Amino acid sequence: MDIRYFYVPKEDIKEDKVYILGEEYLHLYRVIRKRKGDIIKVVDGEGGEYTVLLVKTGDGFAEGKIIEKRRKPNEVPFELALACGILKGERMELLIEKGTELGVNKFFPLITERTVPEPGETKLKRWQRIALSAMKQSRRSVLPKIEDPLNLKEFCKKIHNYDVKIVLNEKSKKRPEIKEKDIRKSVIVAGPEGSFEKEELKYLKREGFIEWNLGLRTLRTETALLFAGMIFLYLTQEV
Repeated sequence: MDIRYFYVPKEDIKEDKVYILGEEYLHLYRVIRKRKGDIIKVVDGEGGEYTVLLVKTGDGFAEGKIIEKRRKPNEVPFELALACGILKGERMELLIEKGTELGVNKFFPLITERTVPEPGETKLKRWQRIALSAMKQSRRSVLPKIEDPLNLKEFCKKIHNYDVKIVLNEKSKKRPEIKEKDIRKSVIVAGPEGSFEKEELKYLKREGFIEWNLGLRTLRTETALLFAGMIFLYLTQEV
């Protein structure tokens, strides 16, 4: 039997009890039609996964009893972040959805010389909802964070302590490789449509980024980042 996953923030998990409210409750009760006696999975977005027996449904909420706990199942054992110049339309949404499914922990939308206008608060909230849905679909327990848009200097300051920093550059001759051991934090960055300006690339290399070339074909930014993420996970023996 396929057990459904639901998101419950930690503040709604009390000792051995779980309270499912709001949109998650409506989905559980009206769409999936779960009732007292059913078993579900709950994730708190911070690495906790709980097997839960529903003991009450109705009156606008569901209550469940925790019968099993697990810590960070189905998670990559290090932080993997993806960053890129903000993409147009649904392409940023695709990157966030599929990146979350792959195991990405954080997304950095970047403001570059060739970036489209900054997204508003509504779009940022939509991106976070997409990450939430993809977390549940892929049976993860950590909700990726969508950072506020940053320029390159702000971005580099934020990731200064990352062990591995990679920039994708189709003009580079360097093929993907990983020399570092015991990786804790890693980030892969790609430019927007049209790539980074030369000065931006130089700046990133001065900040400790190594270059990767992904082959002869020119890839869209979201494709390149997802492909690079999979290569990174393969090289670190996570797939």
